[in-house]
Amino acid sequence: MQRVDLRPLAPGDAEALHRITDDPIVISSISFLSAPFTIEDARTLISRSEDNVFYGAWHVESRDLVGV
Repeated sequence: MQRVDLRPLAPGDAEALHRITDDPIVISSISFLSAPFTIEDARTLISRSEDNVFYGAWHVESRDLVGV
């Protein structure tokens, strides 16, 4: 049974990306994330990714973003 759906992040995914990345531990681990990491930062990051660089891992049942 498939538990995760992988797909490129789209502009509409900015809020979900913000939710899982706006954490001091995450921000300090990823050099290109600013602190704080705002929803606007998430939109900008997604819009600047060429060739679908960022893929989201979405939980199939809850539809929550669980990884990038």
